[in-house]
Amino acid sequence: MMRMHYIIKGLSVLFLLAALNTVNAAATEASAGKIVLLIGKASVIDAAGKPRKLKRGGTFFEGDTFETQKKSFVKLKYTDGGVMLLRPETKLVVEEFRNPEKGVGKSVFNLVKGGLRAVTGAVAKKDPSTYKLKTPVATLGVRGTDYVVRYCSGNCGDLANLGVPAPQDGLYTGVSSGGIVLTNGGGSRQYNAGQFGYATSWNTPPEQLADAPGILKVDNLPDPLASEGDDFIAGNACE
Repeated sequence: MMRMHYIIKGLSVLFLLAALNTVNAAATEASAGKIVLLIGKASVIDAAGKPRKLKRGGTFFEGDTFETQKKSFVKLKYTDGGVMLLRPETKLVVEEFRNPEKGVGKSVFNLVKGGLRAVTGAVAKKDPSTYKLKTPVATLGVRGTDYVVRYCSGNCGDLANLGVPAPQDGLYTGVSSGGIVLTNGGGSRQYNAGQFGYATSWNTPPEQLADAPGILKVDNLPDPLASEGDDFIAGNACE
C-alpha cells in the first residue's frame, strides 16, 4: 500500500513538471505584437507552415507570414511601438523580431509581394542598423521613419480605372518622415522626408524619383498611427 502511495506521488510530480515545462515553453514564445485592424480577407501561417486563425486583437509571432487578398487590409502593432499597414494583395514575412526592452532588439521583415506603410518603433530608434525590410530587388534600412513601399512584379495594374497605368516593375518607395536607405548589389542610396525612390533589379543601383509615382500618389495609404476603426481606411483607392 505504501509502495502504491509513492508511485502515485511520483507520477503526480512528473505530471506537474510536464505542465510547468509546457507553460515555460509557451512563455518563451513571446508575441511580436497584435493585429489591431483586419478588413476583408487575409491569412497567416506560422514558421512551421501551420495556418492560424487571423482575427483582430489576436497576437502574432516571429516567423509568421501574412497574406492579404483583394480589398483587404491588416494593421500590425509591434510590441516596440512600431506599426505596419499591409495593403491588398501583400505577402509579408516577419523573419525576426526582438523587443529591445528584453536585450538587443531586431526587426527583419521580408516583403515578398505587394506593399505597406510603416512607422518604426523602439528597435529602429535604439539602433537603426537592426531594422531591415527585404524585397526581391533591394533591402530597406531606416533612420527612425514613416515610409511607404510597393513592389511591382506584373501586378500593379489595379489603378488603371483611376487613370494610373501599370508602372515598370520594381520597388517604389516614399518617405513621410525620417529617412530610408535602399541597398542592393548595385549600391546604396539614401532618401529623406518628401523624397521617392525606385529600384528595378538587384544588380541595378537604386534611383531617386523627381516626384511621387502614380501608384503611391493615388494609392496613398493613411497614417498607420491613426484610428483603428474600420473607417480608418475609408476612401482608399486600393482594389
